[in-house]
Amino acid sequence: MRKGEREERLAATLRAVLVVGIVLALAAAAYFPFSHFLRLSEARSVLYSAKLARLSAWSVSAECYGAGKPFSDFSAESGFAGETPERIRELCSCEGEFRLLQTDETGYEILCFSYTENGYTAVYRGNRQEGAWQVYRNSELIAS
Repeated sequence: MRKGEREERLAATLRAVLVVGIVLALAAAAYFPFSHFLRLSEARSVLYSAKLARLSAWSVSAECYGAGKPFSDFSAESGFAGETPERIRELCSCEGEFRLLQTDETGYEILCFSYTENGYTAVYRGNRQEGAWQVYRNSELIAS
């Protein structure tokens, strides 16, 4: 093999490595913004379901109040009394888990409510007139 051929092969190999490196760097640079927007989209979807579940819970609360049945029971895991979680799930058709965290002194108005689905948790704090939602991403940092 002549010296010129060896240099040409080395240059071609170097160009190929450089092209592959640039392509990988561009792919990595495009992945991170894309994954952020994907997580943001998932969080919005969970927020939509959480709002639907809270609206269904508010409706069931009115039903319970009208029938004289209890709505909240904080000794239960979900915070709801009796068949209330099933009725809420029937109305909203949501797949996630919801919990009643706090009511007013009557036990019928929702002051704090959480909804968890697909590794995201949406928390509502407020009353019927005004309230705020926060969405958190559940991620495991350490497992032992």
